[in-house]
Amino acid sequence: MSTSPPNPTLPRKCSDCKKTFILPTSCVVCPLCLQDDNFMAMTETEFLNQPLKEVEDHKDDSSDTTLFTKYRGAKLYRKPRHPGRIIETAFLSGVKLPRGTYVPNILHNSSLSGIQLEAAVHICQRHTQKIGNGATAGFLLGDGTGVGKGRTIAGVIRENWSHGRKKSLWISSNSILNLDVRRDLDDVGASSISVHPLNTLSYDELGITEGVIFLTYSCLIASNKNDVTRMGQLLKWCGTGFDGLIIFDESQKGKNSNPKKGKPTKAAEAVCNIQIKLPNARVVYSSATGASEPRDMGYMVRLGLWGDGTCFPDFGAFIDNIEKGDVGALELVAMDMKARGMYISRTLSYEGADVAIVVAVLNDKMIDMYKKAAEFWAFLLEALKVSIEHLPNTVKASSSLWGQYWASHQNFFRHMSTSLKVSTAVNLSLLAIDKYECVVIGLQSTGEARLSEAFAKDKAVSEDKAVSEDFEKSVAPTRAILLKFVEEYYPEVEHPAAAMKGKREILEMIRNLDLPENPLDELIHELGGPEKVAEITGRKARLVRDTSENVIYKKRIEKGETVEMVNMKERENFMDGRKLVAIVSDAGSTGVSLQAHTSAPNNKRRVHLTLELPWSADRVIQQLGRTHRSSQASVPSYRILITNLGGERRFVSTIAKRLQSLGALTQGDRRVGPSLSAYNYDSIYGTQALKHLYTVIMTKDGLLPVLPPGCVSEPKCNTVKHFTTQAKTALASVGISEDILHGADDNYDIGHFLNRILGIAPLTQNRLFDFFVDILNHLIREDRDKGILGTGIVDLKAIARDSKKKIYVDLPSAASSYLYTFTLDGRVSWEAAKSMRVRNQKLGVGGGFRRSKKKHDGKRRVILVLVSLASGYKIVCPTSGNCSDISLENYLEVDESLGKVKPLWEHEYNAASSCEQASSSTVKVNVLAGVILPLWTAIEKAVQVEQNQKRLCIVRCNNKKFAGLLLPNAAIAETVLKDYPP
Repeated sequence: MSTSPPNPTLPRKCSDCKKTFILPTSCVVCPLCLQDDNFMAMTETEFLNQPLKEVEDHKDDSSDTTLFTKYRGAKLYRKPRHPGRIIETAFLSGVKLPRGTYVPNILHNSSLSGIQLEAAVHICQRHTQKIGNGATAGFLLGDGTGVGKGRTIAGVIRENWSHGRKKSLWISSNSILNLDVRRDLDDVGASSISVHPLNTLSYDELGITEGVIFLTYSCLIASNKNDVTRMGQLLKWCGTGFDGLIIFDESQKGKNSNPKKGKPTKAAEAVCNIQIKLPNARVVYSSATGASEPRDMGYMVRLGLWGDGTCFPDFGAFIDNIEKGDVGALELVAMDMKARGMYISRTLSYEGADVAIVVAVLNDKMIDMYKKAAEFWAFLLEALKVSIEHLPNTVKASSSLWGQYWASHQNFFRHMSTSLKVSTAVNLSLLAIDKYECVVIGLQSTGEARLSEAFAKDKAVSEDKAVSEDFEKSVAPTRAILLKFVEEYYPEVEHPAAAMKGKREILEMIRNLDLPENPLDELIHELGGPEKVAEITGRKARLVRDTSENVIYKKRIEKGETVEMVNMKERENFMDGRKLVAIVSDAGSTGVSLQAHTSAPNNKRRVHLTLELPWSADRVIQQLGRTHRSSQASVPSYRILITNLGGERRFVSTIAKRLQSLGALTQGDRRVGPSLSAYNYDSIYGTQALKHLYTVIMTKDGLLPVLPPGCVSEPKCNTVKHFTTQAKTALASVGISEDILHGADDNYDIGHFLNRILGIAPLTQNRLFDFFVDILNHLIREDRDKGILGTGIVDLKAIARDSKKKIYVDLPSAASSYLYTFTLDGRVSWEAAKSMRVRNQKLGVGGGFRRSKKKHDGKRRVILVLVSLASGYKIVCPTSGNCSDISLENYLEVDESLGKVKPLWEHEYNAASSCEQASSSTVKVNVLAGVILPLWTAIEKAVQVEQNQKRLCIVRCNNKKFAGLLLPNAAIAETVLKDYPP
């Protein structure tokens, strides 16, 4: 009989209820039917993994996994040296820019650093090309913090000026940034080029003949009372045949242009229209976060990725194909754009910076407050149902009312979770100040709208006077959301039933609820008040607590001032060291630099706390970039605060998914960005996990993939039935019932699930969320063990490059596509085996080295058993990686610390390089590198030929400056790609 590997946790099937559980071996009671010793024995074959795919078996486990490398660029552009250490993702560095053929006129004398000069030359080179529809090709400048996008663009403006193109449009996000444009032009020796802020010019004739017109995206869609539009003015000023520059700075502002996502914004429409009406314009998209999702790329019409002359007839076809390829396809898009010379992405090194997730644990008081709030929302749900039944037009009333209810529900608990993190943020801030550091706190919501509305309504409130307690409570975000919803949407019933609650009673209940204050005002008060805290937000007024604990209504801006002016003063207070804490919101921080600048009096290290994550990934990057820029004395320390509430992962999950897409698309690597990948639940696996969870809770059918939390050790929840009953009731309280199982796949929406469970009391909420995560991890482990998990870039150990065949040349850029064939080394070194063993030990699931009972050729063989919670174990041997044909009954456990394993392992490893064993330890693979997207149709065919090829796999060979797309095998690839001549 086979000997099982050491494994404290294995899947076992109950003979009675036929359910399969993953349980500790010490557990002998079925958690569902409570039968003792009723588990069916499972054979070794049932648990043995399917062999991993060849590429997974031959990946280089000992390779360098560094995400970034120092950016060097072409030799021609290594001087003048850049003041900061600039890096590029290690993966994207494996893709070469096409050879620079553009000969600059004056760029070499523009005071640009070498890497800025290189980008400027490639921008100018790209502008000499045309895309399929005949328009001038555009460039995406994806450089991040510290590289100097503004100076690079200023150099391009100066270069175009020298060629007689003396009109440029610079479109950005904030009117105050025109000062940065002026500074950048001066820095590159272009002081003679005028900058004209459009918002200072009349709607009549512009009266200027040359220079840079600076405007914002909101200005681009503006018009006066006579319907004279700024767009019309600009088109008239540019004239027919305009071939000057259009710079879309912070170009992510134009991203909402995709018709499949609904009606595009006016700004997005204008961005597309001006490109269509000026086909000869030289377009530069400038943003480190130009597209956090492929669907956000619709405004980048000048890249030529879709349309005439491509594999994709329109943008819709482009995104449909790219999204089918998941994150791997986004990585290919970044590779392709760089290879064709339309894209570059470098950033300031984050060396020395650290990013940590800080969990703000709820205390008993907070848990009680949250629980009562959840109970009130559940009560309000039932009260609304009863009230609606007594309305004359139930359907019409309920359809709009429920939309408002759930939107308010989500907004309420988002604010609640933010408020519960204030005390943790205060403690971290005070600790940082004690350590001679200073603090930047980022959040999104300020409560400005509710405060302004309440001030306008309440005539008893005046400036610089104390407000009543009722007024203070009513403008706190959580209470304000509840009051607004009930005031505006709770139905008035003429003849209420005896059990019904009227609107007045509901409002009184809300006023008596124990709810948190405005987190922004509370932060300022706890950290010393406005005298010690710089507020850089869009607020025009706030509530300030004085020394007598009176709450005073105060304006932030004096007569004649603007919010921008106040924020600039507050920035100066922080940078000069008069205030050591700065609180920034998205509305107030655009374009604001808060780094530890070497020339600033306050160059203490910045501790950047993120109290509330923005909804979009690009805003996350933009906000974190406020404290990490060039010319800084030290790098910041980032702390992202989340509560220990399962539902709050909803907000982190959304950003994690978009950050992953953003890193894949803009920097060629899904792993780039803040370390939130563990919170990306919105995936194929997340959807599958949610289906399992709903099925287990709502019905008695379906496989139970993992044991629900608390069902083994906690006496109050010791059966699956107890857990599912409690969970079913909790889900019903937030509007999730059995009906969800009978709808479309759209019902299994991760965001919807996490939104709703925020309204469940903390203990039950966390158990429910933990169950979901356990199922999710189980599904991921299964696919990882089968070798079909898309893990991103794979490093391969190539013994030799067998062939290189040019199969395609991209005419505009002269960049080529090559099909390489490599021979991979399938052996596993002792160092790699030890590394695998250590990773397995960290999982706490056993496994280890084993030695054969009998000798072979005078030596005993040795193997490594790696235990998998999902599907048993995997056997690794020195000669050929995964070994599915070895019987464990012929091997005994051995302690590697005794020194008996290493010599045996290394002997087999070295022997496998001999001629007679080489064929069994090597495998041939082919990799497509260089230009990718023009071959997309052929690539899809190549991938589909191999039925087991379920994902796009991107590989690097020997960690060299080479990266490409793995295709099933060389013979198939040559057949599929034969129509692309060299």
